[in-house]
Amino acid sequence: MSRIAVVTSSPPMVEGGHMVIARSLAQALRDAGHSAEIIVTPQNRFGRQASAYLATWLTDVGSTEGQPIDQVISLRYPSYAVRHPRHVCWLNHTMREYYDLWDRFSAGLGTAGLLKERTRRLAIRAADRYLLTRNVTRLFVQSRTIQQRLAMWPELQSTVLYPPAPQRAYRCDEYGDYVFMVSRLTPLKRVDLLIEALAEPEASGSLTRNSSITWRAAGPCAFRLSRRTTAL
Repeated sequence: MSRIAVVTSSPPMVEGGHMVIARSLAQALRDAGHSAEIIVTPQNRFGRQASAYLATWLTDVGSTEGQPIDQVISLRYPSYAVRHPRHVCWLNHTMREYYDLWDRFSAGLGTAGLLKERTRRLAIRAADRYLLTRNVTRLFVQSRTIQQRLAMWPELQSTVLYPPAPQRAYRCDEYGDYVFMVSRLTPLKRVDLLIEALAEPEASGSLTRNSSITWRAAGPCAFRLSRRTTAL
């Protein structure tokens, strides 16, 4: 039996998919006969990420209560800054505003803000490159998309390992004539792809003029999706 620390970062008072994955991983390790606990490292507000990286770098995960921690599994930025001789990173994502979301994020910045964020972006990406190539003993990523985001660094070798669905009492009593999708209505969740797919010929006319789509939400994104549905 090994003593394993599952390390992930989280903003204060926030619950999200990253914590679901961390808890599921810790439970799977326990089911396999190991001792596993979750360590939550800070993810500071915007502009204070350097201190979060430093705090994580200084976090002692070598032992606890006089007993050694045999292995660390880190998940998301900047949790992979912890130091351990057996450190596997199963990467959820880096700070996306400084990677694939940079164009959207920087578009609204003024001259001074853009200069400041470009400097921070360079520093964070340099830290990520070092940590993900030299601070971990093995790197897994949770999707092919995450792997492609890091393709700028040829020396960074990763293996795609998709997270399974959480263990729940799933069932299907019957099939209906509708699609039920649960998601935050934000462009990052790409709900529009479902609407586009239903309009394709391969969907056998699933989205027709008589179709009824109900959004249990309001706001700009819901409005845009409703307009797109009408257009199709």
